Amino acid sequence: MSKKAYAEGDVERIKQRYNDPNIEWCDEYPPVDGKYDLVVLDHFLQTGAIDESKKALVFYVQKLAPGGKLIIIVPSLEWCAAEIATKDVWPYSVYLGLYGTLKEQNRSGYTLSGLRTIMERIPGLEITAAETEAYVVNINNQQEVARQNVVTAVRVDAPQAADAIA
Repeated sequence: MSKKAYAEGDVERIKQRYNDPNIEWCDEYPPVDGKYDLVVLDHFLQTGAIDESKKALVFYVQKLAPGGKLIIIVPSLEWCAAEIATKDVWPYSVYLGLYGTLKEQNRSGYTLSGLRTIMERIPGLEITAAETEAYVVNINNQQEVARQNVVTAVRVDAPQAADAIA
């Protein structure tokens, strides 16, 4: 499956999730500051190191129009840890949550409170929701239920440069 086809599948899933048929895939590069009403980073942030992730968040907040929404979705680190602590045999989705895939390795992990703390440090961003939710992972034509952390925030004013957050 091509990246474009994969991304279009994600867009359809996000349209359904947020009940908004107007959501579109944007491959405009570089993205324009202050233009977008919605930016979704779906299982992307954990592929960078923590310091890179902070810079990426500031970058994407800058792309939001005032009042624009940022949605971050990452594997639930606390769910992975609980599965490891309580089971002798772990679901494959735990490995995906911790390590990623051969093509996209995870370089960092986030608990819900840790992700929320990072996002709270970004000037111009106000968190509106933070939750851990179940989602289905399809692995070799089998479905496993995993958990993911989802934080939603709104741009309330102009964000500062990436070095503004500690």
